[in-house]
Amino acid sequence: MSLPDPITVAIVGCGKQAEKHITGYAAADNVNCVLVDADQSAATALSEANGWPIAETIESALSQGIDAIDICTPTPSHRPLIELAIEHGKHIFCEKPACESAEDCRHLADAASGAGLVAMIGFVYRFVPSLIDCHRLLRAGCIGEPIAATLRAGGRGSHRLWKHRADSGGGAISEMMVHMIDLACWFFGAPASSELLASSLLRPERMIEGRLEQCDAEDWAMARLTTQGGAEVLVQADLVTPAFTQFVELQGTNGTLRGSIQSDQPCFAFCLEPHGDMPSGRTVLDSEPVNLYHAQMGHFIDHVRRGDLNVRASLADSVPVLDTMEQIASQAMAC
Repeated sequence: MSLPDPITVAIVGCGKQAEKHITGYAAADNVNCVLVDADQSAATALSEANGWPIAETIESALSQGIDAIDICTPTPSHRPLIELAIEHGKHIFCEKPACESAEDCRHLADAASGAGLVAMIGFVYRFVPSLIDCHRLLRAGCIGEPIAATLRAGGRGSHRLWKHRADSGGGAISEMMVHMIDLACWFFGAPASSELLASSLLRPERMIEGRLEQCDAEDWAMARLTTQGGAEVLVQADLVTPAFTQFVELQGTNGTLRGSIQSDQPCFAFCLEPHGDMPSGRTVLDSEPVNLYHAQMGHFIDHVRRGDLNVRASLADSVPVLDTMEQIASQAMAC
């Protein structure tokens, strides 16, 4: 069902991600926001910075005639908030990962689809121009049959304590690796198998928000995925890299594709033999920086307006991601 302007979105959780989402909604036409957070000081600070009104509870926001719920809270709260949105017929944007289990994700995706609701997950890497090019060229057969791939994402961490605590869904696997697993599923489809190669806690103590905190979630991990077609995919992620680093490199029988969220990283297609409109040799891919949150939130709002459930990074797309995450996480707990 399509919706007229304006669209009103309740943003639940007023931390760092909410700030980014607001910039995206501000860039879209005729979008209003209502802010909700259990910590009223966080909601107040964001309201003062952006001018959006506050609702004391999500139930209060629902009574104000909102059209969608944007979930920016820790992972354990995602399922009940998505269920609440579906119950009240509200479109859904939720930060990654969608929820804590693939089974829950399947149930929620089916329920959202059955209710005719747009349900999108915040896998922002799917909006990076060079990675979009890699996806398109891979699917077009530009580099032939996929043989191998390497996907890496590393950051410094230490922004919020919950991101370094296992009981709140933190750790390098859920914070960073999940993005690369999503890209692997986007590029190649659901993996045939996955294997955790290594998982470590390299920094058990961190200065977070001015305090020395004890951490127990892994901050370095490496996994191996095998695609349905037999390609080997190495995925590495961590929260110990001082200067953020991210790239993907895809190898095929006819060449290489390389892309990154970072404009200073090499992004190119290399073909041994020409394919379609791609010549042989090296072709530079678009690596100009774009505001990914403008693109992501604009995509969500556009689909909400048109009632188009076929969003990029849908709730259903997260099912194979969470299947893979569960396999890897079970191996991490066994280590």
